[in-house]
Amino acid sequence: MLSLSQRLPLALLLPKSLRRLYQLAPTFSHKFFDDTYLNPTSSVQERVLFLSGCIMNTAFADVHWETVALLQSVGLDVVVPAMQVCCGALNAHNGFLKEAKALARENLRAFAGTELIVVNSAGCGAMMKHYTDLFLPDEPEHAEASAFSQRVRDLSEVLLARDFQPKKIAMKVTYQDACHLEHGQRIRREPRELLRRKFAQVIELNSPECCGSAGIYNLLQPHFSEQLLEKKIRAIAATGAEIVATANPGCLLQLQYGLRQVGSKVKAMHLSTALRL
Repeated sequence: MLSLSQRLPLALLLPKSLRRLYQLAPTFSHKFFDDTYLNPTSSVQERVLFLSGCIMNTAFADVHWETVALLQSVGLDVVVPAMQVCCGALNAHNGFLKEAKALARENLRAFAGTELIVVNSAGCGAMMKHYTDLFLPDEPEHAEASAFSQRVRDLSEVLLARDFQPKKIAMKVTYQDACHLEHGQRIRREPRELLRRKFAQVIELNSPECCGSAGIYNLLQPHFSEQLLEKKIRAIAATGAEIVATANPGCLLQLQYGLRQVGSKVKAMHLSTALRL
C-alpha cells in the first residue's frame, strides 16, 4: 500500500502534519527478507545468527541481503532463527517494559546457543545488548539474558574483527553516528575504519548531535526534530561527500527525508549498502 501511494501526488492534498509523516514513512520492500531467505542446510563455515527485526525486515530487505553478502564474504554462514520476534526496543523506549520483557523472553529461546548474534540496526543491537536490565537479579532469566547479551555484535564489529578487505572505490563518504551505536554500544571506530577501507575519502561530519530521529522523537516532537535535522543536513553538505552512511533505519529515513527536502544529490545509505558498492 505504501509503495503504491508514495508514487502518487495525493500526498500533496494532506494537511502539512500528515504530509510530513507520509514523507518520513518507508516504502515496504517488494519481498520481506525473512520470507525469502533460506538458511544454509549444512554449515561448513563458522555460523552466526542474524536478527531480521521489524522495519529492517519489511522496509530494508535489500540492506539485509547486502549484510548477508558481507558476512559470507568474511567466511560466515548466516542463520536466521525462525521463531525470533521484535527486539522490544520501541516498547522499552515508551515505558512498556512488561511487553519488552515478554519479547526478550521469546528471543532468548529463539537465539538459544553459543553462536554470535549479528545485528545491523543500531537501536535493536543496543536493546539486545541490554536485555539483562529487563530482569531482576533473582529472576531465572537474568543469567540467561546476561549470556545472551554478551553474544550480540553489531555488523561493523564482526566485519572488522574478521579483517574485511573490500575493493576500494574513488568516492567521498561521510558517516553519521547513530546514537544507539555511538552511545548505546560505544561503537565509533569500527564503521569509520570499514569506510576508510572502502572509500578513497572519508570526511568527518562536523556535527556530533542526534539527527532528530531518536526512535519516534521525530513523530512526537516534529518541531525540535526538524531543527536538529536542518543542522545535520547543512553539516552533510559542508563535507562535499557524495554519500552519507549510517547504521540505523530511523536515522536513515530521517536523513533521506532531510536530503530530499533540500533537493540534495547526496545519497543516504546504510553502512551495509555503502560497503557493497
